[in-house]
Amino acid sequence: MTIRKITCAALLMLVGLTGVGQPAMDTAAIHTYFSTQQEQIGFSGVVRITRRGDALYERAYGLASHELGTPMKTTDVFRIASISKPFTAMLTLLACKEGLLREDDSIGRFYPQLTDSVWRGITVRQLLTHRSGIPHNDGIADYWREKAFLPLDRERCVSEIFAMELGSSPGEKSHYSSPGYFLLADILEQVYNQSYAALVSEKITVPLALGSTGVYDGRAIVPGMVTGYHQLGNRLMLAPHRDPSLMKGSGNLYASAGDLTDWLSSLGNGRWPEDVVSKLFDVRSTIPMANADRYGYGFYYRQGGDGQKPAWYHGGGTFGCSAIAVWYPEDQTSIVLLSNVSVIPVNRLWADLENILNGSTPNLPRQYSNAQLTDSALNRLAGTYTAQGMELSVVAHQGQLYAKLGGNPLFELKATGTRAFFGPKAGVYVTFQVDSLGNITGLIAERDGKPVTFERK
Repeated sequence: MTIRKITCAALLMLVGLTGVGQPAMDTAAIHTYFSTQQEQIGFSGVVRITRRGDALYERAYGLASHELGTPMKTTDVFRIASISKPFTAMLTLLACKEGLLREDDSIGRFYPQLTDSVWRGITVRQLLTHRSGIPHNDGIADYWREKAFLPLDRERCVSEIFAMELGSSPGEKSHYSSPGYFLLADILEQVYNQSYAALVSEKITVPLALGSTGVYDGRAIVPGMVTGYHQLGNRLMLAPHRDPSLMKGSGNLYASAGDLTDWLSSLGNGRWPEDVVSKLFDVRSTIPMANADRYGYGFYYRQGGDGQKPAWYHGGGTFGCSAIAVWYPEDQTSIVLLSNVSVIPVNRLWADLENILNGSTPNLPRQYSNAQLTDSALNRLAGTYTAQGMELSVVAHQGQLYAKLGGNPLFELKATGTRAFFGPKAGVYVTFQVDSLGNITGLIAERDGKPVTFERK
């Protein structure tokens, strides 16, 4: 009888365990789930699950190029949008350890042109944890109408950010801000006298041998990069252009699923100084975000409970990109979902995937009946709705209803009743509310089991 050596990775694949004492991984159920998502919501991309550096599940779905009919590969490269922020946070903490920065440094140290004492009171720590008071991209004048699409130089980008009005006093509230991470990347360039791209390469991708990760500049050809698409109703279109100049440090990286899992694994295998990783995952002084999770230094923190494990994660979304990267420190496990289609509800996919990994019945997309409403009925629902600083626009067009949250892309709403709708591409259930006179007063949007009430403006 021949005795064969079995590697740790192969043994895990054969046994199908996610961890000691945990249910066996149902790879068939995972594949069925994502195949269904491919059919029903247009998921196209790569799913990768690893534990202690070993791949437990890795599969590609859909097409990397619809024009050429090129099938997706697990090694393909995607823009990862806001998953860039953990990389910027790591670079910032390394600069602090090297003595080039301090977390309590005022940004006035790096921008002497700032004369406003409130702006000068913003610290590096507050930029990292989204407590600076600096608004998100929408706060930049004409951002989605003009500036998001223009190749702006560094000076113009900085001036556009400093022209915004702060949403709150520094340190007072937690409010997600990509421009805050632009400033971190710009500060890093100042203290190192190197470009952000060079710093990412020198300090992260080269040491970790991440050969498919780098900075996307909108001009250079990136080997293996997929074509980006956008779902508009039932139609798939090429992703609209968005220039990366104002996304420096906050959303301008690209990566493969393999590189992202290697990056996540490096946070638990001793590759980085212990005090740096400890700071990266420190939420003791932070304030909960709008989704109730806290934000450390470049990562959201989900505390866990009710069958969920503690997890550090970050999502990313822009035109032609829907992504999420998750790290479970207890058992050194990672989940990476990358798609070349916007807008795919990656948080819901993650939640459903966790249910499968925990041995639950796969939570397949709910079915819906597409009720037909008159144009006048749809026009009554159109308008602007607000909640917790968020703005949801509802638009009626050619007998169909669409919704748009902030600067995110439009997604279709299908009528399941006279005032009830389902957005299959975004995984959102919307119910419009009326008063005693039948006037539309607001709506309730439910996603991932979390309802949010919006009032009509």
